[in-house]
Amino acid sequence: IQLSVRDTGHGISAEDLRRIILPFWTRRADGSRGSGLGLPLVLAAMDRAGGHLDVASTPGEGSCFTLVYPLPEARA
Repeated sequence: IQLSVRDTGHGISAEDLRRIILPFWTRRADGSRGSGLGLPLVLAAMDRAGGHLDVASTPGEGSCFTLVYPLPEARA
């Protein structure tokens, strides 16, 4: 099962894509502040569910975050 969320924002540079999963790391194009814990918490929940997170982003075009969950029978 997949759930994708796509935006048309600023996008994320290739260098920053490697960092977005680090706890307390944050960089926002609009200058707003955050704790940097959102994606690490999502990753922990996905790991617990047996799934994973895929991220694709193009600077200047936006990003797509896809949560990939195993089918229930695959976990049994």
